[in-house]
Amino acid sequence: MRRSAHDLRDQREKGPEHVMSAGAEQVPDRQTNHAAARRLLAHHPSAGFVIRPEIWSTLSPPVVEAATIHMVGLDDWWCHGIAVQLNNRAIEIIQHDGLKEVQQHYHERQAGCVVCDLALWEQADQESRRAAKRRLKCPLIFVGAGQSASAVAAAFRSGAFDVLIQPVPLAALCERVVLAAGQDQRRQAEAARTADARMRFETLSDREQEIMLLVAQGLSIKQVAARCGIGFQTVAKHRARVLKKMGVGNDVELALLLRNHLLAHVT
Repeated sequence: MRRSAHDLRDQREKGPEHVMSAGAEQVPDRQTNHAAARRLLAHHPSAGFVIRPEIWSTLSPPVVEAATIHMVGLDDWWCHGIAVQLNNRAIEIIQHDGLKEVQQHYHERQAGCVVCDLALWEQADQESRRAAKRRLKCPLIFVGAGQSASAVAAAFRSGAFDVLIQPVPLAALCERVVLAAGQDQRRQAEAARTADARMRFETLSDREQEIMLLVAQGLSIKQVAARCGIGFQTVAKHRARVLKKMGVGNDVELALLLRNHLLAHVT
């Protein structure tokens, strides 16, 4: 079953008490979470749910322009609560029943994270977990209930961004979701910068590539000229073209670009 935030938003007109009471009927042992959620959620008579300003001041999350949060194996209470709190942050919530379903709808170019029921992850066979880890490039957050320390440790060994054991305040889960989505956005930005740097590097001539590597090592123009056996002015012209083509302003930025995005490509 795949349900987006648009489906979850239909519940708003019934008010926060409806959402909380529905969750309480399904999971009666979450009274602590329900009480916390009632304190965090506010209801506006004309606009539906709104977020209290003090909530974001306590979370201090990174700026997340747009993200997709995949909820796997978690009940409607969690999905409703996160959709309510994160609605105004351009974050889409999609609910899935299992690991295969989330893999089908996951897109690597869409920043976000996966929030998965830890019991569901433990019940999956080893091959299914491996396939999920290969397919899902975004951070993975587990939410469990009563799992042992060894199960939590195994989840972290699987590469989990975080493992939260109930009772988990809704605000705490939202904070981890926003942080994970922000991390995934940075990963995508770094990947895009690397792809751009490699494309720019390929536009350099063989001589320009040679001079770029020498300049990035900290050699002066005179040292580069002596190493290559060409004139000082020629090296200066090549260096200027290299900086322009690579989109950097000085030798330090060029060295950082090489180290962070091109080292594996040119070695």
